[in-house]
Amino acid sequence: MIRHWLSIVVPCIVISCFPTPAFAQFSLPGSEPATEPQLPEAQAPLEDIEAERARVEDNLQSASDQLREARKTLEPLQGSGQDTAPLERRVGLLSGRVQTARRHLSIIEDETSLQQEREDLRREIANWTGFPEPGPYPAALADKLFHQLKAARAARQTAETRLASIEYGKNLVFDAYGDAERSARQAMEALEAAPTGPKRAQARRDNELAQLELRFDGETVAYLRSAEKHLQERIAYQQARADFIRQKLATALADTRVSESEFEERKATLAAQLQDAREKRQALDPRQAELAARIESLHPDPAYRADPPAQPGEAGNTDQVKDPEPGPPGDGTGSATPGQPTGQEAELELRQRQMNVLRNTGDDINLEITYLQLRRDLWEERYRLQQEWQVARAKTLLQELPTFGKVIGDSISGLEQARAEVEDFALEPRFSVSALEPARHDLLASLEDRTQQLETTLVAARRLRDFLQLWQLELETRIGNATTVEEIRGWWDLMLQEALRIWDYELASVEDTLVVDGERVVEQRPITLGKVIQALLILAIGLLLASQISRLISRIVLPFSAGKWQNRLLLQRLLRIGLVLVVVALALITVKIPLTVFAFLGGAIAIGIGFGAQNLINNLISGFILLGEKPIRAGDQIEIEGVRGIVDKIGDRCTRVRRFDGVEILIPNSMLLENTVTNITLSDQRMRTSITVGVAYGSPTREVQELLESIARDHPLVVQVPEPVVVFEDFGDSALNFCIYFWLDLAAQPDFRTVLTDLRHTIVEAFAGRDIEIAFPQRDVHLDSGSPIAVQLLSRPD
Repeated sequence: MIRHWLSIVVPCIVISCFPTPAFAQFSLPGSEPATEPQLPEAQAPLEDIEAERARVEDNLQSASDQLREARKTLEPLQGSGQDTAPLERRVGLLSGRVQTARRHLSIIEDETSLQQEREDLRREIANWTGFPEPGPYPAALADKLFHQLKAARAARQTAETRLASIEYGKNLVFDAYGDAERSARQAMEALEAAPTGPKRAQARRDNELAQLELRFDGETVAYLRSAEKHLQERIAYQQARADFIRQKLATALADTRVSESEFEERKATLAAQLQDAREKRQALDPRQAELAARIESLHPDPAYRADPPAQPGEAGNTDQVKDPEPGPPGDGTGSATPGQPTGQEAELELRQRQMNVLRNTGDDINLEITYLQLRRDLWEERYRLQQEWQVARAKTLLQELPTFGKVIGDSISGLEQARAEVEDFALEPRFSVSALEPARHDLLASLEDRTQQLETTLVAARRLRDFLQLWQLELETRIGNATTVEEIRGWWDLMLQEALRIWDYELASVEDTLVVDGERVVEQRPITLGKVIQALLILAIGLLLASQISRLISRIVLPFSAGKWQNRLLLQRLLRIGLVLVVVALALITVKIPLTVFAFLGGAIAIGIGFGAQNLINNLISGFILLGEKPIRAGDQIEIEGVRGIVDKIGDRCTRVRRFDGVEILIPNSMLLENTVTNITLSDQRMRTSITVGVAYGSPTREVQELLESIARDHPLVVQVPEPVVVFEDFGDSALNFCIYFWLDLAAQPDFRTVLTDLRHTIVEAFAGRDIEIAFPQRDVHLDSGSPIAVQLLSRPD
């Protein structure tokens, strides 16, 4: 609310108060830390004061008697032609002594009164233990103490200003007193050296004047010293009094409550003041309209309309209008000498000035209305805060009030300057002709009205400033007296407020169509951080639910499709994509983020899809093709680029293949469509394989063939239709080669190598039982020689 009112008050200040002054210092009476009031003892006891009074009274009596004698002597000599300068000098010095003595006696009287006030204050401080009535205290008590505190501070500042002036003047008087001492010594020395006769009489008169001047300066020094001491004591007394009042004010503010009756009374008072201000503003409009018509009738341009915008320098300074060079007054009949406006032109100029004054008066009334409305709203905020105390809200207001008070101080400075300029306004002599009397009278009357209105607006501004100061002091006191629980709650509320501020931080705004009171309007809709977080939460929960719902629906729709579970997977993914789109739209609609927010991102998204997301989209679409066309299914044994394994899962982006050694390979879906893939189990789960075995030469081949056929037919994992086939393939270098061709059902045993291993064990065992030798590589070496080979045994040497 404070920031809202700042945006209203500041423009009003700029309009009504120019030129814009520097921001006035917003001083808060009693804003210093509370201290115990300390009242120093009087520097002079009462006996010394009475002795000083007697001495000053003697000086006053002596000076008064000498002044009467001097005036009696001077009166016959005036006008006689004789030299009366020394006697006039004596009368002047004696008059100065009389005035100084009277001022000194006034200081002594003030000192006596101050001692009594100090004693009363000391007694009041010692006896004060609190207010007679227990709290809560009415707001009127705090207001009364606050104004007393301001008065005490103002009295102290006045005394400090006077003390500074006395200290400056004391230095000058001390210098004059030193000169008087030197002059007195020189006059005494001249009297001592003067011969008898007229020269000695003249020297005696000079010496008497020098001594009188010395005494006058000495009494002045004594007066200034007494005044300085008195002001120092007065400042200390006012400081102690202010501290005591502030202590009482802090006690009252710690438990001040605005009652409902008091609040309603303040509201009624402010409402009446607002009504009076609005009536003044309405009464000003007919005057402006009448004056505008008069200006239009005086203007030489028939198309002119008396509603020009306010020019720089028109907001209060009525003599800022550039006037023609002044000439002879003229007779006001319409004729004019060169360089002087005619009577009609002069009246037009006066009327335009009057129009500026009326506009500025209207601005002042508007500013008064703004101050009254703000004061009313702040009273309501104060009442609500007292009814439901919130430390966080109080701390926020405590941070905003000084800034707002600074703006009000600037407004007061501008209004005071505008009032001074209006009071100093004077018309030029060229407007003093009789024919311009009505226009001149109306202008001066309007200036008088504005002076009164400025005073009224100043009163409203000062009352608002006092209210802000008192409320700030109340907030400081209550926050300082807050309990630990209230502090913790206050910090928690502050953190919540800060979190809400971050939550409402506007990231961007987009144009959207809003429906307000049944009408469609195009406005900027904000996109805040909170909306984005809400949308992300809805998306996260929605995506989780979409996966679960799509899986559940796919199982309900295809409950008996165990053999074609890939159809269920395709349906599940399509449902999930549809639900995701619904969740995205629902999230945007729920947080009121228009879909047009993505319009300006269309080009960027298209470029991103064309470059960065190309492979991702390619693999995603390839996954749907694999699920729909089914060239590869989960559980199929495939071979791609020399890698053989079983398809474990067809995902959105890639397909997971598990090799027979347990290693899992992720193959992008697009590779399965773009490259050559061998699907061993595409049409069914049977696979034809073979085992090759070699027997030694000389083995019974018919028996070997029958034995191998029997082994293949008897194995439970070998498919019997078609039957296994044993082929005698070849005569090898070292063996007779036989090959068994048979089919395996991979649904029963996906790893065909296990079946091959079992068959080989069975073949070895069966051949061993029939004494059939499995051939191994061997080579016979034949030696062809014409004579026997000599063989000789040699003994090993010892």
